[in-house]
Amino acid sequence: MPKPKRRRRSRRTRRSTSTTSSRRPGGLLEAKDLKLSRLLNAPPEPYTRERFQHTYEWTRDWGLVPAGATYENTVDNRAWR
Repeated sequence: MPKPKRRRRSRRTRRSTSTTSSRRPGGLLEAKDLKLSRLLNAPPEPYTRERFQHTYEWTRDWGLVPAGATYENTVDNRAWR
């Protein structure tokens, strides 16, 4: 029986495995992984029903979450009581 041909790996998969943790899923974040322009320093506030609904509809429409989540079974605002 003939041996199956070996596939050549693409350049992307042949890269060195010594990449930083920020290039692989999981691992710790380092300061260089953060963009200062994207950080918001503001006092915490409750997660409102309107904000949940807007975010949920957007993520559902993009297929990022399954249908059926509700504010009541998803949001935990106990810290604000």
